[in-house]
Amino acid sequence: MKTRKGLALLDIVREVTMFVFKIKMPTGVRIRLLMKWLILYRLTLACNDKLQLGSLIAVFTRARAALVAADK
Repeated sequence: MKTRKGLALLDIVREVTMFVFKIKMPTGVRIRLLMKWLILYRLTLACNDKLQLGSLIAVFTRARAALVAADK
């Protein structure tokens, strides 16, 4: 999607951040997600987009795993 639509990773990070605050999730999961998210946001200002896109996917994969674990 990023390549196809010509979006900058920074723009994706900004837009997705709004949705993170709207999603219902346990507080601990949200805190961990946002802590990693801040690190990712800072890195997007000076790093390779492909590397940061991989990091973004990893952050959400870990959050999803935490949500599944919290739901059990």
